Amino acid sequence: MAAAVAVWGRMVVLVDNAGYGRRRSSAEMRRQYETNFFGTLDVSTAVLPYMRAERCGTIVMFGSRTSWRPELTCTGLYASSKAALRVFSETLASELAPFGIRMLIVEPAAFRTDALIGNAVYTGNPLPDYDVMRASAAQRYKHTHKALRGDSVKRGGPGGGGEGVAAVSGLGDLGVSGVPEKCERVLHLLDEWKEVSTGLDIDPEEEAR
Repeated sequence: MAAAVAVWGRMVVLVDNAGYGRRRSSAEMRRQYETNFFGTLDVSTAVLPYMRAERCGTIVMFGSRTSWRPELTCTGLYASSKAALRVFSETLASELAPFGIRMLIVEPAAFRTDALIGNAVYTGNPLPDYDVMRASAAQRYKHTHKALRGDSVKRGGPGGGGEGVAAVSGLGDLGVSGVPEKCERVLHLLDEWKEVSTGLDIDPEEEAR
């Protein structure tokens, strides 16, 4: 970062776009988090001193639509790392607002790129209980690339974003539709469990004793 500032004079825009997905072991999951979450955190931490000095800046965090709807079991590890990134980014946005630094979280759906080509379903530990699920996932991924509707040429960077609050932007039709569907399910569950989930605060009379 210091070398970049020496060349350009200032650092006011950061795009954190690191990320990859693997569906294997717990060791793979840890490496995935090192890139998708901790790597992003380290890069952001490195650039923030320069943004705070300028009292302005924009950080663009690239999450994923899968963090809202990890409907495929084999995307869960990747989705969880991107969900962690969103929560971290929302918290960071509140911390940075007094310095004039804003946060934009972009969560794309799947676009037709080479990302899924060759990223086969893991078969190194074929537990019989998962034979049907594994075969289904393998078949799905075999045709995923051509089934993707997102055009990477049309994909562009959204703007906007209010001060003090991280602006969350879906990208792609599936990215936009997935968020309200998840929110509606959560709201439905909250309403369904309201009778047993609320009214649990300490009683004022009890606290006064």
